[in-house]
Amino acid sequence: MDQYEHPHESRHSMAEVERWFGRSSIELLLTIPLAGGESSTEDTQLFNARPPRSRLDYFVSELEMLPTGGKDGGLYMMIGRKKAT
Repeated sequence: MDQYEHPHESRHSMAEVERWFGRSSIELLLTIPLAGGESSTEDTQLFNARPPRSRLDYFVSELEMLPTGGKDGGLYMMIGRKKAT
């Protein structure tokens, strides 16, 4: 119920979260939904690095989420891994 009745919600773009990852030395591995026109299958490797995506790729992914709008509140996930120092 927390997802639907939480008193505080904020909006953040995929590009914004990617910048947070970069500032925190986290390598972006994957976005769900996948950005850049890639299709997800049962064999999609969640923890393998992919080529960098552009801001346009993220924007298109966000636009594709609009038709389902309120269903999940624009939910997306970004998977990352701390870079070795």
